[in-house]
Amino acid sequence: MMFDSGASGIPMVTSRGFFGGGEVEYMKLIVDGVPVGDAESGNVDWRSFRIADVERIEVMHGPGSSLYGDTALGGVVQVFTRQSAKDDARGELYANGGSFSTHEAAASYIADIGKTRIDLRAGSADTGGFRDHAETSDGDAELSLIRFGDHSRWRFDASSYRKDRRDPGPLTLAEISADRQQSNSLFRFDRDLTDRNRVSATYESFGPTPLHATVYGIVRSGQNLRTLLLAPGFGTSALRDLTTRAGGATFEALREIAGGTLRAGADLEHATLSGRYSSVASGQTLGLAASEDGRRDRIGLFMTGGWNICARCRLSAGLRRDDIRDDFSGA
Repeated sequence: MMFDSGASGIPMVTSRGFFGGGEVEYMKLIVDGVPVGDAESGNVDWRSFRIADVERIEVMHGPGSSLYGDTALGGVVQVFTRQSAKDDARGELYANGGSFSTHEAAASYIADIGKTRIDLRAGSADTGGFRDHAETSDGDAELSLIRFGDHSRWRFDASSYRKDRRDPGPLTLAEISADRQQSNSLFRFDRDLTDRNRVSATYESFGPTPLHATVYGIVRSGQNLRTLLLAPGFGTSALRDLTTRAGGATFEALREIAGGTLRAGADLEHATLSGRYSSVASGQTLGLAASEDGRRDRIGLFMTGGWNICARCRLSAGLRRDDIRDDFSGA
């Protein structure tokens, strides 16, 4: 994990030799069954998930494209948010403060009404950072409704997240030795202000043939003033105003067969993006430099199986086909 590589304004994962240099991601992140990578690149802001909300994390090492599509070449990370025991109603308040003007506060409330659980959470976090021009501010709110049945479960999730981050820029080893808290002057105007909103509905059944189906929608909008280093001490800046929308669904079924496990399903997604790029000099926007509009429709079908052929041997096989259709225009 590279948090300050100079290639991207977000942390980047390099896995098994796959690294997109900040422009594309090859490690897929799924939160409670919903893919959360950006529509245009698959990039993930790994800092937008609080560890306090995580129940467990599952990592699939190696290529996962036979199940999860093209952005899973390097692997798959699945995050499951924490769940309380049924009939465990409670509310929590949390606050802390620390050095570098760091403040954090969060509140949550969980209660059961009949067979339906209500889970509300909200929080904010601010810090000045240990370097100059490294201020960050994050805020989030989440709502979950879970309906428990005798052999199934329904779940509805809605979340909203906002981040406001400055970028202090990369430093050379000499600059770090002289003052590791300084910022790179080329990045003094860099700022990323992004809003993300997500809704999803999930159905799970339990029995001889477990079923899992999820429908989701994601909207992201933001302005990102970003500087790219072209050479030491020389860079170019641009302001990106980008809006993306994605909606999709996944369905899969599991079956024990012939002493092994067979898993099959389908996923589909429709995504659009609209972007505007403006030239920037000394923090001032000079005018529209380029624009982009695009859409992607994707349908994937997959099947995978695994069989224990001896005490220490397991045979696994998978097959996936994706039909991807892009329509893009730029100026």
